[in-house]
Amino acid sequence: MGGLLLLGTFLSLLVTAPVHAAVKGTNTFSPIAKTLPLPVKNTVQVRADAPISEWMPDVNLQKIVLYNYQQDVDQNMTLDQLTQADMAKMTRLVSADYQNVSKANWQSLLAIKSLEGLQYGTNLTEISLQSDTDANLNWGNTLYAFGNISDISPLKGLSKLKWVDFAEQKITDVSPLANLTNLTHVGLGYNQIADISPLAFMANIPSTIVSTLGTAFQSIRRPTITVNPAVTEIVTPTYNIKNLKNTSVAVQPFKSSDASIPDNDRTTFMRYSSTADGTNVNSTTIQWTNLSKNGLGYLTAYWNAPTYALEDEYAGVVITPYVLDDTIGNIFVNYETADGTPLHDPTILAEKLGTDYDLTTNTTVKEIVDGIKAQGYDVKVTGNEKGTYTKEGTTVTYTFTKAPAKVKVPVHYLDADKKTIAGQTDGELSGVPTDKLSAADWATAQRTIDGYTYSHAEVDGKTIDPTTLTYAGLSTGLNMIYTKNAPVEKNGTVIAKYVDENGHDLSKAVTQTGKVGDPYATAQLAIDGYTFKQMATGSAPVKGQYIDGTLTVTYVYAPNTPAEQYGTVITRFVDSTGTVIRDQVSTTGKVGTSYTTSPVTVSGYTYLRVASGSAQPSGQYIHGTLMVTYVYQKNTPPVTQYGTVIAQYVDDQGNTIRTAITTSGLVGTNYTTGQLTIPGYTFKQIASGSAATSGLYVNGTLTVTYVYTKDTAPIPETSKVIARYVDENGTAIHDEIVTTGKVGDPYSTDQLLIKGYTYQQLAAGSAPIYGLYTKDTQIVTYVYSKIDTGGETPGTGDDGDKTPGTGGESGDKQPTTPTKPGQGGGTTGGTTSPVETPTGNSEVARKGQLPQTDEDEGLTSMLLTMLGVVLLGVAAVSYRKLRD
Repeated sequence: MGGLLLLGTFLSLLVTAPVHAAVKGTNTFSPIAKTLPLPVKNTVQVRADAPISEWMPDVNLQKIVLYNYQQDVDQNMTLDQLTQADMAKMTRLVSADYQNVSKANWQSLLAIKSLEGLQYGTNLTEISLQSDTDANLNWGNTLYAFGNISDISPLKGLSKLKWVDFAEQKITDVSPLANLTNLTHVGLGYNQIADISPLAFMANIPSTIVSTLGTAFQSIRRPTITVNPAVTEIVTPTYNIKNLKNTSVAVQPFKSSDASIPDNDRTTFMRYSSTADGTNVNSTTIQWTNLSKNGLGYLTAYWNAPTYALEDEYAGVVITPYVLDDTIGNIFVNYETADGTPLHDPTILAEKLGTDYDLTTNTTVKEIVDGIKAQGYDVKVTGNEKGTYTKEGTTVTYTFTKAPAKVKVPVHYLDADKKTIAGQTDGELSGVPTDKLSAADWATAQRTIDGYTYSHAEVDGKTIDPTTLTYAGLSTGLNMIYTKNAPVEKNGTVIAKYVDENGHDLSKAVTQTGKVGDPYATAQLAIDGYTFKQMATGSAPVKGQYIDGTLTVTYVYAPNTPAEQYGTVITRFVDSTGTVIRDQVSTTGKVGTSYTTSPVTVSGYTYLRVASGSAQPSGQYIHGTLMVTYVYQKNTPPVTQYGTVIAQYVDDQGNTIRTAITTSGLVGTNYTTGQLTIPGYTFKQIASGSAATSGLYVNGTLTVTYVYTKDTAPIPETSKVIARYVDENGTAIHDEIVTTGKVGDPYSTDQLLIKGYTYQQLAAGSAPIYGLYTKDTQIVTYVYSKIDTGGETPGTGDDGDKTPGTGGESGDKQPTTPTKPGQGGGTTGGTTSPVETPTGNSEVARKGQLPQTDEDEGLTSMLLTMLGVVLLGVAAVSYRKLRD
C-alpha cells in the first residue's frame, strides 16, 4: 500500500485554474464551512451630501441603482444628484428589465463586485441581482452567465427585505442574512456556500406564508494537490457541510454514472466526476483508491440535503483536483490525540525526490505544534522528523496528551530578620507537583539585589536542599534569604566642560573627584574670542555634592562679534602677452558678501579665457585684495574668398546627358541647384558622394550629380480576383471562381445560389464584390449559413441537451423551455426554405433560373452590381483615352 494522504478542506472558487499548490512548499487546509468574520468596514463617516462615488464605489452597481430609481421614483434623477437619503426612497432593486435593455447593461450587471452603499436602502423589500436566461441567450449566446458578487454584508441591516435573489454569483458566507427574519424568498443557487445554518429562521416561517429557499448547485473547490503516483490511497477528512440545523451533512463520492444522484446534479457536475474509487469511511469522510494516472484528476464529494420544504434542496459538490508527478515526494504530517482525534488539519509537504527535510525547523509545522502545546499539551512524535523525500511518502504524526495541571509557587525575598527587602516584589514559579525544581527554575528564583548577598532558601522556617525539592513541597511558598552587605566608601566624579553653541570643545575639560556626599564647585573660564552665554540643557549644577557616579557640568559660550572688515576686487583686461588693453575695474565690499565680474567688449579684440592663477570671476570678498584677469586675442582682418558649385546630369552609367551648370559665390553664402526635365529620361536619384543640392559655398569646388534612367515603353500588368464561398466556420462550400485581367481594368464577382445554404454577408476583410484589378491578387469571400430544418416544424423542436439553470425564481431547476417568471412563451420567428445549388457552370445555372418571390431583394442587388460594373468599364476606357 502506498503512502496515506490526508487532505484538508480549504475553500476555493470552482472557476479557479488548477495549480500545483503543494509542490516546493507547504499545503495546509482549513475546515469547510468555518464562518469567517464579516469584513471590517471603513469607520470614516461619509457626509450625507457626499457624491455617490464616495459611498457607493462600484460604478456598475451605481448604474442599476439609477435605472431602478428612474423607473420607480424619479425619472429625471441623475447619478451626480443621487444621495444616501434618496436610497431610502427605493423599495426594490431588480435586474430583469435592466439587463434586457442592452448588452452593455447585461455586462455591467455581471461586473458588479461590491454591494457597498446598499445599506442606505433601508426601505428595500426586494433585491434581485442575477442574470436572466433571455438576456444570457440574447447577449452571450449562453443559458448561464455568472456574476462576481462575493460579499453581501451591506445587506445585514436591511430588516424590511422579503425577497433576495443572488443566484450564479461567488457567495460563500450567508451570515449577513441571519437576522433578516422578514425574508420569505432567498435565491442562492449556483454559489459556493458550505453553511446555510444562518438561514435557520426560514424553517420557522408559518405554513400559511409561501416561502422558498434556493440553495442547490453549490460548487466548492479546493486547491490542486500534487502527489507521487506511488501514493495509492487518499483519505479526505471530515467534509463539514452545515445544514439549517447546523449539523454536518452526509457526503458521498460523486460519479456522473451514479444513478442514485439526481439527473440534474449529474449533468451539472459531470465535468468533475471523480477519477478515483471512493468509499465512505463514515458519513463525512471518504477513502479514495485507484487514482487515474491520466494527468489531472478529481476527488469529488457530493451532498444533497433537504431544507424545510419538499421542493427545496441544499445540494452541491466539493472538488479536490490532483496531479500525479513521479519526480516529487510527500511528507504527510498529522496532529492528533492518543485516541486519533485530530487537533489540527494535516500538513502536506512536497519537494523533489531526494531533497532533505527537517520538520523541527519547518515554520508551518513548528507554528502548529507550538500552538497546540500552548493549550496545555505535551507532544510525542511518531515517524522521522528529519530525512529525505521519497516516492512512497513519509508520514509523521505528532501525538498530543493533556499535560498535568501545574501549581504556582510564590517566591519571597527576605533579609536576615525575615523581613521583605525594600523594593523587592514577590516572584513566582510554576510546575507539576511531582516534578523537582530544575536548574532553570532555581536560576529564576535567585535574584541579584544591590547591597545584599544570597544566603539560603527556607520553607516554613526550615532551610531546604533545592536539589531534592518538589513543587508539592512548596505549597506555602519559597523564602529566599539574603544578608546585608557592609557599606563601601564610594567616590564620585564631576567633569566641567566648556563648549560653543554647537557643542564643540573650546577648552580642556576640568575633572574633579571626591567622596559621595562631599561638596564640589566648578567655575567659568575666560576664553579668547568667546563670551559665556548659559549652562547647557541637562547640565549638572555648577555647585553641589558628589554622587555615586559622574556629574557633568557644561558651560556654553558664544563667539564675540568681530569688527566689520572690507575687501577689494580688481578686474584686469590683457592680451595673450599680458599687455593691458583696457583700464582695470576696482570694487570694494564687506568681507563675506558676494561680488561678480564679467568680460567686457574691447574693440579689435576677442575674449579668450580667465588667466591662469586668476581669482574666480564670482565669489565673496575677503580681507585683502583679489585680482580677476581676463585674457583677449587681437582680431585678424578677414580675407574675401569664393567657391564654385557644378551641377552635372548623367545617366545611371555615368554618361553626361546634358551640359553641366557652373555657379560661383562668396564662401559662406547660399547656393542652390535644380533637377531638370530631360526628354527621354526620368530622374532617379542624387549620386552617391554628391554634394547637397543646396547649401553654402566653400573654399573650393562642390559637385552636385543628378542621376537619370532612360525611359522604356511600359508593359501592361495583369492580376487575379478569386471569389470564395464558405460557411460561417470558414469551410469552403463551393469551388473558387478565378478571373484574370489587366491592372486598372474593372472586375465583378457573383453571389451564387447554393443548395442547403443562404447568403449572410461578406467576410471581414473581404475585397468588394466588384472594382478594379490591382497589382496584388484580391479575394472576395461570400459567407453563407446552413439552412437547418431538422425535419421538424420550426418553433416546436426539442431544446436539445438540458443544462440546469436557475429554475425560475429560486434558481434551483431549469424548465425544458427557458422562461422567466412573468414572461410568456414564444417562437424564434420564420424559417428559410432550402435553395438548390446550381450544377456545372454557376453563371449559366443562375441565368436559367427565375427568381422566387423571396429572391426579389437578391435580384435587385445583382442588377445594381451589373450596372456598377458597366459604369466602371466606361470610366476605365475614358481614362485610358485621356492618358493616351
